Amino acid sequence: QYVEINSKDSQKSIDVIGVEIAPGYLAIVILKFRNGRLLGTNEFINKIPLWFQEEDAQIILDEVLLSGLSQYYLNFADSMPKEVITNYDLSADNKQLLIKLLSSNMASSVNIFYNPKGTKSKWLNLAVKNATDILSKKQKHNQAYVNQFQELQQIFNLLTIPDSIECFDVSHTFGDQTIA
Repeated sequence: QYVEINSKDSQKSIDVIGVEIAPGYLAIVILKFRNGRLLGTNEFINKIPLWFQEEDAQIILDEVLLSGLSQYYLNFADSMPKEVITNYDLSADNKQLLIKLLSSNMASSVNIFYNPKGTKSKWLNLAVKNATDILSKKQKHNQAYVNQFQELQQIFNLLTIPDSIECFDVSHTFGDQTIA
């Protein structure tokens, strides 16, 4: 996909982080822009409790993002961005903690921006769309498993959907030395 770079952003190192939630999952997509070029994308899917409610959102997302981004950036300390852009507004305390952590490995401080305007908004929309697509694929994948187990239930006339399947393999060498 085409990514537009304007001249004032062409020399910056910017990470754009898109965050999306679906029942049971949290997707995070990080687009890495260095010197005006999109160098790569990192995608993460985290399981979150199914009992997750909107009123818990700030606490759980802050914890997952703070710990996840801290680990991510400590592993990539050599390519720390000057700016981080996200669609999720961290709580003030956690935002300052993350800025302090990220800036500790750099000569200058890292700035975190929430829902920017202009070109950076387009980048953020791309990251969020990628996160949404990841969640959609994950949900379709999970639904395929559910459908297969429902089909097994019907084929074998089971009262409930099986929650596990046990298998064994009978191996042999040209019909001799059978091992199970």
